[in-house]
Amino acid sequence: MKEFIEIFGGVTVSQLVTLLVAIGFIGGIYIKYKPKMEAAYEKKRRNDKILDTYEQKHQELVDKHNEDISKASERDQELKESIQAISQKID
Repeated sequence: MKEFIEIFGGVTVSQLVTLLVAIGFIGGIYIKYKPKMEAAYEKKRRNDKILDTYEQKHQELVDKHNEDISKASERDQELKESIQAISQKID
């Protein structure tokens, strides 16, 4: 008992009440805003997932576009060569 009084002997009732009120206040805020914070986190997670999906689709479209451009360039080159071969036959 002597050790307890030496450690906590300087604590007054008003300090103890203040500490309990502060803990209750923080707990109350946590309880009140926890659902809102969880909803905001879930919304952000959902939005990030949707954004990742759109970025992936965008990259697929860019890759397909680049592939189509390279195919078109190859076809243009083939057509130029065919036209050149035909013009040489005519001459």
